[in-house]
Amino acid sequence: MEMPFEINGFEYEVREVSRCVALGKFHSDRFTPADSLTVLQLMDDIRASWGMKFEGEE
Repeated sequence: MEMPFEINGFEYEVREVSRCVALGKFHSDRFTPADSLTVLQLMDDIRASWGMKFEGEE
């Protein structure tokens, strides 16, 4: 699948949101809520392995 870089990468997300809204969907079947949680967990795991904390985190 070829997806040329256009501006900043967010245009693909904007298109998917627009597609979902037009279809009356509450979430994408291409990138599911479970996919989002998986990515967030991975990011948290990476930060933890680095000892990185955001301001306000304990």
